[in-house]
Amino acid sequence: MRKLLAATAIAGSIAAGLAMAPAANAQSTTTATAAQSQSGIVAWKKLFSSDGKAYTRGVVQKTGPGAWRISWKGFDKVGGKKGYAWFRYQKNGQWKSRVTAWDGVTNTRQFELRGIKKLFTYTCWAGKTANCGQKLWLIK
Repeated sequence: MRKLLAATAIAGSIAAGLAMAPAANAQSTTTATAAQSQSGIVAWKKLFSSDGKAYTRGVVQKTGPGAWRISWKGFDKVGGKKGYAWFRYQKNGQWKSRVTAWDGVTNTRQFELRGIKKLFTYTCWAGKTANCGQKLWLIK
């Protein structure tokens, strides 16, 4: 009788653990979304690389129909490895990307994109695809 109760308790705890696993996994893979104001301006603060050694911050502003100006700054320790700012966007049904490397603190950098539907950014450190942080949707 004791063995039967013990086996039932173990089976129940395993089933409960398996039922909770997908929820915990889904929670850890979510991406952040920046809040867009009514004026068409989206700002983000300190978007870190996965190891926390580099970060970017900036603003996306709507400048016309389908036109957006992206202004950003990168921060990282001077010397050694570089930080990388990635901007991925959808244009004409295709995903394209723009990546810029820096070392130390950058001046404000700007570029304009036209005819884009979606845009997200993330920050990497010590390589274009190394130590990449969380994606942040700027235009969704």
